[in-house]
Amino acid sequence: MCAENGSRGLQVIFPEYLQEKFVQSALSYIMCNGEGEYVCRSNQCICQCAEEYPQCNCPITDIQIMENTLLGMSESWATSYKDFENSDEFKSFLKRLPSTHFLPISSVHLLWGSDWDLQARYRLLQSSLEIQRLKIQRTARKLFGLSIRCHHNPNHQMPRERENAPPPPAPTGTPALTSPLGSL
Repeated sequence: MCAENGSRGLQVIFPEYLQEKFVQSALSYIMCNGEGEYVCRSNQCICQCAEEYPQCNCPITDIQIMENTLLGMSESWATSYKDFENSDEFKSFLKRLPSTHFLPISSVHLLWGSDWDLQARYRLLQSSLEIQRLKIQRTARKLFGLSIRCHHNPNHQMPRERENAPPPPAPTGTPALTSPLGSL
C-alpha cells in the first residue's frame, strides 16, 4: 500500500503477504477506535461497525460539542436583543413615550422612524443577528452532516427574529420610516 509510492512504514517489518492486512488493521484500530473495520469503497471510507459497537461511525463527542456551541450561539442571539433593549438609544425612545395614555400606532411609527440614533442602533442589531444567523446555519449544517451516520438525531431549532421586531430599514436615501410595528 504505502510502500508502493515510495514511503515506508512499520508494515515493512512484516512479510509482504501480511503488510496490507497490517495496514488495514492499523487503520481500523486508529480510525474506528478498535470498534469496527475501516473499509473504503468508491472513494468513501467508513467504519463497518462490529455488532457490539453499532455506533462506531457516530462522532458523538463532536456532535455534543457542536450542540453545545449551537446552544451558546442561541443564547448570544437572545443577548443581542437584550443589549438592544438596554441600549441608551432604546431607553431614550421609551422615555419619549407617554406613560399616562396609549398612543395611536401611527404616532409610535413616527417616533420610531424619526429617531436616527435608534435607527442606527437597530441596524447594528440586524447586522449582528445576520452574522450570527449565518454562523448558526453553518454550524447546524455541520452538525447534521456529522450525525448522518448516528442513531442520534440532533435537537436544534434556528432562532427567529422576534414577532414584533421592526422590519429592515428602507434603502439608503429613501425617507421611508420603520417602526417595531411595521412600515408606514
